[in-house]
Amino acid sequence: AQATTMGTPAEEVQPVQTLQFFDEPIDAAGADGRHAEAGDDSENVKGARNSKHVSVHEQVNLVETYFPGNVEKLTSRSRVSISWSSSKKDRFSVLSVSTTPSEMKHHSALQDAVPPLLVVFVCIIAAILGFAVAGLHDMIKYVGCPLGINGCNSFYGEAFEKKGYILPRALEGVPEDVIYIVMATVCLLLIGAIADLAPPLYGKQVLGGGTVQSLLAVAAGVPIPFRCALLRVLITALYFLGGGTMGGDGPTIQVCTSLSCMIGWVCGIRSPRTQSLLASLGFCCGFASSFNAPLSGILFAMEELQHVSSRLTTRVLCIILIGSVVSTSVMRGFLGNKVLFLASHPDDLETMVSGASVNRIYGQSMWMLIALPIGLTSALVGYCFSKAFHYIHKFVTKVALKLIPRWLLFGVVGALVACIGSVVFRLAQLRGVWGIGF
Repeated sequence: AQATTMGTPAEEVQPVQTLQFFDEPIDAAGADGRHAEAGDDSENVKGARNSKHVSVHEQVNLVETYFPGNVEKLTSRSRVSISWSSSKKDRFSVLSVSTTPSEMKHHSALQDAVPPLLVVFVCIIAAILGFAVAGLHDMIKYVGCPLGINGCNSFYGEAFEKKGYILPRALEGVPEDVIYIVMATVCLLLIGAIADLAPPLYGKQVLGGGTVQSLLAVAAGVPIPFRCALLRVLITALYFLGGGTMGGDGPTIQVCTSLSCMIGWVCGIRSPRTQSLLASLGFCCGFASSFNAPLSGILFAMEELQHVSSRLTTRVLCIILIGSVVSTSVMRGFLGNKVLFLASHPDDLETMVSGASVNRIYGQSMWMLIALPIGLTSALVGYCFSKAFHYIHKFVTKVALKLIPRWLLFGVVGALVACIGSVVFRLAQLRGVWGIGF
């Protein structure tokens, strides 16, 4: 693409390949000069994908924060643009979806074209991702054995019941919730130390859930460094070892996104367009196989990823669907197809709901109307949780980090959350408050 100008002489315009980011080329011509408010980066991502008038500086800073060294600021008087190195191309055309601007101009159908060998290549990658997801799920399960959480208990049968609760059995006499508090504090301190000692390249990649980094990889066509994924695995293991309650799906998605991009990079597939496709594949395969629901991957791509990338055409979505099915099948081959919830109802259900005038209209399905208040209540709780998370994050970044070191703040937050869990545990006497909820 040719760089656009704002009052710049024609001879000063340098041809650059503009980075396609959030469906629009990043250029000062569409910038309004506003700056993003400091806060949660996920809010910046949402704002960037929902508005076409986001400042170029906001988008530059967001990509540069997560992928340092991958964007280049070019300043020419009043013009600022972002260029992506034009040397990054696909080595094999049969495995490429990248095309030159002239080809795209004369053959618009190439936007949807996917080489047949790329389909085979995608299936191979999807199988590898399914194996990786199975390994991550097993890791989460086994690191829960010291505390008897994350499925390392009766949930997976008598064998895991014997393997679990290592620390409570070894420290008999010590209150169980005290063990959880100490483990949470120690593990979060270690995570804080790792985050502080990690190189700048890894800084933002190993924090948070991992979905923001994956969305940016899809949008910008920039691969997530595989070393960051390995460090993410270590941090995830420490987090769940300490009884962390957030699910492992976010880290799984980031690891799969990084792994798919890395495989493509090693095979010489390095153009931003094809890397974006591979990032989308990793994102959706990780999502689908992590939830053991192959259709969820393609539905998520249709609903969410199309907002951050214009590269997800109909044929690409079909490719992602095939990859989601393959990765989920491989995952089931290793972990089995365990059904968490069996849909059933008592035999006398029709008798239980009979007697009222409304029953004559809805019959035995009348009880399903309870979904209405449940849905409204869930929406309200979700909204409150989202707002609370936003304001707590803002307090941590603007106030708490100025008072104590970041590594120490990790430990303080871990201890505070574990103490809240201790109160709930003592009141409810349910271990479900620890770990990811198995």
